[in-house]
Amino acid sequence: MNEMCRASWDRLYAPDLFEHAQWLRQLGTAIDRDPQAMLSHLDHPLIRVLCDRAPITSAQRVRMFEALAYGDASALLSAPGTGLPGVIVRELGSPAQQDAFFDLVENGRARTFLGVTEPGKGSDAGAMTARLDPDGRLHGEKWLVGHAATGTIGVVMVRTGPGPLSLGAVLLAPGDLREGTSLWRENLRTVGLRGAALGYMAFDAHQVSQSSLLGAHLHPLQRGMMALIRTFSRFPPTVAALAL
Repeated sequence: MNEMCRASWDRLYAPDLFEHAQWLRQLGTAIDRDPQAMLSHLDHPLIRVLCDRAPITSAQRVRMFEALAYGDASALLSAPGTGLPGVIVRELGSPAQQDAFFDLVENGRARTFLGVTEPGKGSDAGAMTARLDPDGRLHGEKWLVGHAATGTIGVVMVRTGPGPLSLGAVLLAPGDLREGTSLWRENLRTVGLRGAALGYMAFDAHQVSQSSLLGAHLHPLQRGMMALIRTFSRFPPTVAALAL
């Protein structure tokens, strides 16, 4: 009952992804019971594909994610990979920041997160209140963040001051994610797509490393609202593909 029809698959999707999608489907019920079950399968060939640092076009991403989600979207979302944080790091990150991110994801099979949405404000960048102060301390909240509590490395969208040019992104590496009185991370209770591991993050003057701000080497016009729009415009088709 849980098997996929190979003939139907070959009419729609790339043949080389069939075995990966079938594996995700077989794993789906275990992920629904325990989203952390994916950690027992980090040696699977698909994980290497998802963690590959090679650039991928929007069209390639759409085709791949629609096919793999046909296997099981929840299991796919529970897996490590570069995802949208990788797009932002590639767009705004310095060479050192890109190396730090992609090395950890590729070699450490790290799950990643992107913190945008805020309680009571949604994902409206203009209403965002999370901020990075001049002393390198994070303040604010994020929620409905995939792998907020389980991710090893990720990006949080912040303000560094007033106005559209002050919008920015902070790369949080393992050393920046030590929980304590200034950082709180927890999973949210959800029904369905439990592999996404949606969670909540709160920062109370949480100190991050001096090299955390993405795009500090760029002109403000290159890292403000336009850079974020340019980055986010690449991913809605992938979300639509997952929904299909």
